Amino acid sequence: MTLFYSYKHTMLSSKFIRTRMTVSLPPAFLKDAERLARKERRTKSELVREALRQYIESRRNK
Repeated sequence: MTLFYSYKHTMLSSKFIRTRMTVSLPPAFLKDAERLARKERRTKSELVREALRQYIESRRNK
């Protein structure tokens, strides 16, 4: 999987800033992610944020 980053900051309120990141995925991987997001009634962004949050947390504890 290749990651390409482009950033766009968005101010949602005085407390929250979102940064947009573009990610390149193999078609089958994206299809699986879309299917899971629909099944869990989540956005793809929510799915990716949770996966990344869990990955980072698992690495912090090592």
